[in-house]
Amino acid sequence: MRKNSIKILLAFVFLFVGMLALPTGAKAADHYTIGTGPTFMPFQIQDNQGTYTGKHPGLEIEIFKAIAKKEHFTYTFKPMELTANITALEGNQTDGILAALMITPERKDKIDFSDSYLSVGLTLAAPTNSKIKSWKDLKGKTIAVKAGSTSEAYAESVQKKYGFNLRRFKDSNTEFNDVLVGNTVAAVDSTATVEYAIKNKMKLHLVGKAYNKNPVAFGVKKGTHKKLLRQFNAGLKAIKADGTYNKIIETYLGKHSTVTGSTKIDRSFIGLLRDNATSFLDGIKMTVEITIVAIILATVIGVILGIMGVFPNKALRAISTTYASSLEVSPSWCWPSSSTSGFPT
Repeated sequence: MRKNSIKILLAFVFLFVGMLALPTGAKAADHYTIGTGPTFMPFQIQDNQGTYTGKHPGLEIEIFKAIAKKEHFTYTFKPMELTANITALEGNQTDGILAALMITPERKDKIDFSDSYLSVGLTLAAPTNSKIKSWKDLKGKTIAVKAGSTSEAYAESVQKKYGFNLRRFKDSNTEFNDVLVGNTVAAVDSTATVEYAIKNKMKLHLVGKAYNKNPVAFGVKKGTHKKLLRQFNAGLKAIKADGTYNKIIETYLGKHSTVTGSTKIDRSFIGLLRDNATSFLDGIKMTVEITIVAIILATVIGVILGIMGVFPNKALRAISTTYASSLEVSPSWCWPSSSTSGFPT
């Protein structure tokens, strides 16, 4: 009986060791959360649900998907505006950023970039019937830029030289719409984006030629995700070698490209309210701040005058009384008399 028990125990031991020796199957694929931008043609094009599942989700999205397939990793796209995207990357909420980022010395201080997959310049865009023909025509006027972008940085660098004002928006579509409804006279943005908008029937034209040309790349937080960068670069090299990259570029930037995006302008009250939501909210915020400051100042002045009114010093009491009396008296030029007001008495 004892010998049988030992044999059974040994059998279990050999079985367990054998199971450990067997292959455990394929290793789970790496998974990354990637910050992307809202529709920024032709780089990212969201569908009606705000995702990238359409036939043409955007040049960058297709490049990334092709790279992920080659390198066998999975991903989740997390769309957000550019400034929020960079904040999320720095706060380790995302693993990488795919938002038509131009490589600049300032960004390289905080971001490690992949090999570049495109070079893009900036341009000034104005309505087709505009009198704006050069940067010199912008003096005293307001132009639109996308917050946190290289176009904003460039506009700020020449703002003093040309004497214009800036209005910032969270995405290019809202920026262009603001120009077309006449709130701003022109916009600074990626040449590829402006050309794409023009192809989609937006009544804009390029003012001058492209400038400030920079390479565009995928990025990760500085000093992190070195494996993801290696995978991206290896995948990019692979899709260039097999022709996938050229096919994607031709689809979106080729002379015979038929890819279109949703750039139709809604000029209804609701549409304008939605497209200019940022400006409206900024105005409301400023109004509230001014109101709060005014209440605080009025309270402080009231307390000071109240103290002055009971002070033994006659001069101080006179100032307090005079100020209070001026508030109690309504000037005749401000309010009509009851006999001529036209209101019921």
